[in-house]
Amino acid sequence: MNIKTLTTLSATFLLSAILAPSVSAHNGDYLTDSLGNAVKDSSGKCVKAVLGNMVDGCGTPAPQPEPVAVAAPAPAPVFAPAPPPRPKPIVRPAPAPKVHVLNLNESGGSNFATNSAKLSSKAQHQLTAFANKVKASRVSPSSVTIIGHTDSRGSKAHNQALSVRRAQSVASFLSSKGISHGVMHIGGRGETQPAASNKTKTGRAANRRVSITVKGQRRITR
Repeated sequence: MNIKTLTTLSATFLLSAILAPSVSAHNGDYLTDSLGNAVKDSSGKCVKAVLGNMVDGCGTPAPQPEPVAVAAPAPAPVFAPAPPPRPKPIVRPAPAPKVHVLNLNESGGSNFATNSAKLSSKAQHQLTAFANKVKASRVSPSSVTIIGHTDSRGSKAHNQALSVRRAQSVASFLSSKGISHGVMHIGGRGETQPAASNKTKTGRAANRRVSITVKGQRRITR
């Protein structure tokens, strides 16, 4: 090839470069012009962008997939710490009421005529005062013990029965004054428990009696 021919070819390539559309390609892709057509060399082969290597076949390279936008991960939810449990209110039991117990152990008596279980006016007066004293104490009697007695005159069997009748007379009278008959314990001792000597008139009168014992409690709440 002579110098004239080389000059003609150089001019032809230069003119082709000037007149050809602009060429672009990413590294590793086929060269394409601005119209998207493959760029070919003088032998009709497509030109690849990596170091100008040529490959067989022509055509527009397959379009590259557009990058898929990856959404940024949602921030993890921030949970406010749970408030601490509220302490349960302390319920204190009401203070127990103070209870004061008043004990009652009252004793009384009543005298009778010889060989009689009938209450005299004096005896009724004494028993009324006794019942009022018990009620004034505001005690509910839990036990009322009524025991009859006699002097030594008469047989022991007679005196025993007489002592019981005397106790029953007193119990009936106290019941009429508001003392519960249900808590009464009635008995007789006859002549076996004298309070005085049976050798004198005064002593025998003292022995014709009924002894009464009332027991109970009063509970006061303050």
